[in-house]
Amino acid sequence: MTTYLLTAAGVSLALVTEDDRLPCVLHWGRDLGDADAADLETLAAAERLPILPNQVDGSLNYGVLLEARDGIMMRPGLIGSRDGADWTPDFRVERVLLDGAPSLAQSPPVPRR
Repeated sequence: MTTYLLTAAGVSLALVTEDDRLPCVLHWGRDLGDADAADLETLAAAERLPILPNQVDGSLNYGVLLEARDGIMMRPGLIGSRDGADWTPDFRVERVLLDGAPSLAQSPPVPRR
């Protein structure tokens, strides 16, 4: 899990990424001040939804785009194709740039499947 905290003009945007999945928004609002990675990881744990009966075997991932591959049965946030290889798009994060430079917290790119 990697967390990011972006702050400007009294507003913070806290994001979390796991593996090479699209990021999830943890907070978008009032400036979080001196929140560190441990604070954001605690927030991410509190935001994780429980696994319920008759649900996919994993917690739902409400990322910046809703994806059917996560078991979310609403309209997807963006429609795409994998050239007929699978039934739903598989959006992946390949790199993260902060102010135009690679993020220090970023791991090496994950190979495409």
